[in-house]
Amino acid sequence: MKKAVESPNLYNCTVTLLQKLDPGLDVKSVWTLNRSEVAEILETTFSETENAVKRTEIRDFLSECLFTLQNPYEMVWWQKLVWTAIFASMLVVATGGNTIVMWIVLGK
Repeated sequence: MKKAVESPNLYNCTVTLLQKLDPGLDVKSVWTLNRSEVAEILETTFSETENAVKRTEIRDFLSECLFTLQNPYEMVWWQKLVWTAIFASMLVVATGGNTIVMWIVLGK
């Protein structure tokens, strides 16, 4: 089952690809197009490229750009471990402090 490409991702990848192929190209108008017109631009760009190596580079770029495998906001394991340790220590201190306050208030 193929997953759908989100519109902002499609537009960003298209603009990045067009700027990569022709740095002087004005790509502001891409944002005014609909999805089918953007897909047509990508298809035209791919089919007009006669160099097989360049065509492979375009295909690889689009694959990596449109279908990223890793969540960019997910932390690596050691960062998760550090944040978990910090949160656990904050939880212990807060629980201990509240317990002491309750002991003092209820003890009198």
